[in-house]
Amino acid sequence: AALVLAALAAPPLTEQVAESGGAAALIEVVANTMQPELTAAAAGALQHLVQTPAGRARVLADGVAPVLELLLHSKVEEVQLHALKVMVSLTADEDGQQAIHGAGAAFWLTRLTMSGNAQVREAASGTLCSLAETEAAVAGLVAAGAVSPLVRQLENGSHAAQEQAVNALMRLTA
Repeated sequence: AALVLAALAAPPLTEQVAESGGAAALIEVVANTMQPELTAAAAGALQHLVQTPAGRARVLADGVAPVLELLLHSKVEEVQLHALKVMVSLTADEDGQQAIHGAGAAFWLTRLTMSGNAQVREAASGTLCSLAETEAAVAGLVAAGAVSPLVRQLENGSHAAQEQAVNALMRLTA
């Protein structure tokens, strides 16, 4: 059932699945399953659902910690990338930034900047950059060791990633 729900969460039905409680069901799957295929499908679906107001609200209310758990425990890069993309989407506003900061994500995001996968590294660095916009998160980011990966992003990242890193480093070192 969860695989069907995950498939339905992709466009064009994303909004309807989010409004009918699909995000809550998929958060439950992410939090309680150890099956890689099911976890990947649910995380991928959450990546779509977080783009909708109803899905975003549900993830902010119930899902930041389970998504963070995916980052902590999944060795599957596809799952990590889906979880990071959910985090990136959440950092679009202050509520999302505060929820991610409050879940203690800085340390784990910093660790993911050392991934062998360039997409994972860039998504983790981008999320750290977005978190640096929240003044309350600055001390935690510095304590988590976020400065060093952001400096690496200046050296090795895309042009857009370098710009993000410069802005984040200015906030973290002010």
